[in-house]
Amino acid sequence: MKSFYTIGSSWFKPLTLLLMLMLSSSVLGGSKANVEYNVRQMLTSIQNNHYERFISPTTTQFRAALSKNQFSQLVAGLSSKMKAGYTLDYLTEMEQQGYQVHLWQLKFKDGSGLVVKAVMQGDKIGGFWLQ
Repeated sequence: MKSFYTIGSSWFKPLTLLLMLMLSSSVLGGSKANVEYNVRQMLTSIQNNHYERFISPTTTQFRAALSKNQFSQLVAGLSSKMKAGYTLDYLTEMEQQGYQVHLWQLKFKDGSGLVVKAVMQGDKIGGFWLQ
């Protein structure tokens, strides 16, 4: 699946935020409240350019796959839009290929938006996309 986000009239391909990463075949879980807390922390970290905080709720595999440089590219594309204001609305939870997947709608003040997709591995984020 290709993942894209738009900024103005330019398209950026986010490293599919690499981040379905090496989800192991272990049982994925996590309460909705825990997932939402982690996703909000990650979005705030993008907005404020804080790499360490962004990766803190993620799995070891996720951390190994996302470099500071890749995170900086994500920040460059989204931080200013996020600082202008956004809302995050929970959409649904579903099972995909044996994993629990949570979806949100991220809407920016300028009217554009993204879908945020997160997969939990225990109490850590094992997969994260902005589409």
